[in-house]
Amino acid sequence: MRPLSRHVPRPLAAVPLALAALAALAATPARATVTVTVNGSSDTFQFGLALCEDGTSETFSYDYSASSYASSSPTVILRRTPNADCSADSTADYTYPVESSSATSGSVAVKLSDFLFGASCDESDASDSAPGVAYFCVLLENSAATVVDSGHVTINYATVPPDPPIGIVVEPGDQQLHISWTNGDSAATISEYQVYVEPDSTDGGPAITDLTQYSAQVAVTSATVGSTSVEKAALVNGAKYTVAVSAIDSYGNTSSLSALVPGQIPEAVDDFYDYYVAEGGSARGGHGCASGGGVAWGALALLGLWMIVRRRKARSAARAAGIAALVLVGLPPAARADDSMNQVSAYAERADRRFFFALEADKYTPQIDSEKDLDGHTPYRDIFGSRVPWRIQGEFAWEFLPTRNFGTFMIGASFGFWQNIGKGIFATGANAGTPSSDTTLLDVWPIGLEATWRYDSLAERVRWLPIIPYAKVGLMEALWVIYSGNGAVAHTSNPSGRGSGWTPGYTTALGVAISLDAIDPSISNEAYIELGLQRTSIFAEYGWTRLDGFRSAGELILSDRGPRFGLSLEF
Repeated sequence: MRPLSRHVPRPLAAVPLALAALAALAATPARATVTVTVNGSSDTFQFGLALCEDGTSETFSYDYSASSYASSSPTVILRRTPNADCSADSTADYTYPVESSSATSGSVAVKLSDFLFGASCDESDASDSAPGVAYFCVLLENSAATVVDSGHVTINYATVPPDPPIGIVVEPGDQQLHISWTNGDSAATISEYQVYVEPDSTDGGPAITDLTQYSAQVAVTSATVGSTSVEKAALVNGAKYTVAVSAIDSYGNTSSLSALVPGQIPEAVDDFYDYYVAEGGSARGGHGCASGGGVAWGALALLGLWMIVRRRKARSAARAAGIAALVLVGLPPAARADDSMNQVSAYAERADRRFFFALEADKYTPQIDSEKDLDGHTPYRDIFGSRVPWRIQGEFAWEFLPTRNFGTFMIGASFGFWQNIGKGIFATGANAGTPSSDTTLLDVWPIGLEATWRYDSLAERVRWLPIIPYAKVGLMEALWVIYSGNGAVAHTSNPSGRGSGWTPGYTTALGVAISLDAIDPSISNEAYIELGLQRTSIFAEYGWTRLDGFRSAGELILSDRGPRFGLSLEF
């Protein structure tokens, strides 16, 4: 015989637990029903030196409408206590009676500095790293002067400014200075730093006198500054400047200035385009666009793909809904038992593939240094070193001619993006020829029109051999944009040139794709029914891209060759 407890219904079995929980709640002392805020904050209010010296009052608000004494008119008392439980404080000076009324909520303006420090703000032992703590309570007393309810808010206060930043390091840039430093008090929470840059003083006095004006305000321990603090004048290469930094902690307390660092000189820096032209490069650009026009081309291609896939998905969803309806209303359950037959049947229907989408990635290094006019100089390697970033490309194609024995012929468009970042090189001064702290960018947006032949006939017939060799060839043009250290498109004046342009050429590739449908036909079948996805493949190819203006002079050579890898989808 089964134990009796096994026959107890679940709702009844839960009754003892519920009763136990109610009993525990009844035994728990009632929590304070008085809510207290200061200046709208119900958690922790931070009180710093600026608020203290300002001398204004903070607004304490209280609400005891949920209290059991809400219907009466008890006395309301605002009191500073040393404990969060609002126990009585022996120092009567901290008690602040509030006029009793019939209202169950109200507010009172209190000058916190008087409560905390008396008439001054010289609490010398309270800083951001070790703040003072006070608890301000609202107490409700009945006619017998007995506290019947209370609520509190925590006041953290700090009136000692943080230590000033230390270890100021300044590196020159082109009409700018790169400044870094270290927090002077690692235990303090610094919310922001103010950076000051002013021309060196000529009379021997301090160069920085107005602390209300600064060149930069940042939350990190570094900044790039391109103007003076007071006049907001652009920094001039070759001129001398004094640099200093101050810190502001989480209480709004501002440190004194760091040690002054005079004699800092901005220096002219060649970005990649400047350096390329100086080394003999002949590409003058000027016919590109600063914003990267390839983005618009890529966006239009993606929009077209989305619209086509959306239409096919709608048709596939309608077809799937119709099949599901027939199964529900007319077919017995046994009709769906043989999944293998359904898979073969569904796969056999996949003769109407029309659209191909691929996403591929490769390591790309443009052969800029191969230009004959550079006469053996290597501006690309000098600026970007051995860094080889990834290039991402997408391809969308129309399978316009599928054949049974000779594979599939496609025509489509490709689009991509690649970026490399390097350091500009000092053009003059004691550092001439060495890398600077100024960055320079090279962006490349390749756009192509390609024809592809994919021999997928064997993979169609023999599902256990899902290998698809292919070849493609096409025309390509790449938009290139070079940015200087201040974020603007680079340019030169002698000779005149602009760091943006287009380089045309062609591309070819040989590759092998592996259809993933053979790995798990059931998942492949579901993807076909739900999304119209007919084949998913991974692929590897070796590509040759010749982007040199068809061997024309005055072009930035963006040719490359190497392996590429990716994923393709066919609908």
